[in-house]
Amino acid sequence: MALYHHIHAQNEKKKQQLDELFIERKEMENEISDLERQMQEIQMANEVRLNELDPDKRNQYEKFKFENVSLLREINQMRAELDNVNMHLSKADAALKADTLRQRAHHLKKEKGNLLKKKEELEL
Repeated sequence: MALYHHIHAQNEKKKQQLDELFIERKEMENEISDLERQMQEIQMANEVRLNELDPDKRNQYEKFKFENVSLLREINQMRAELDNVNMHLSKADAALKADTLRQRAHHLKKEKGNLLKKKEELEL
């Protein structure tokens, strides 16, 4: 009998949690609907204001709008290109750091240069 009460209590608790989730979901759906309605109202108000502009101003607005879209597209392409270049640079840098022979050769070249300078100083 105790097992029955325990299972029943768990079921009631789960039912309550599901009810709360359902209510929360409904509230969020209502909030989303309200926000979408507000966005539509704002868009309609903007359209009314645009239609009230004189033709030259409206043409200028449309031109700027088109230019903005074009520039945003260009910015996104450049960002993608920059990300690509940075990725290749990181890979090349990692490969260079991993190549111990190149590091050793670079170190030896520096050391050779330093020794040649010292030799020249001693010969004077």
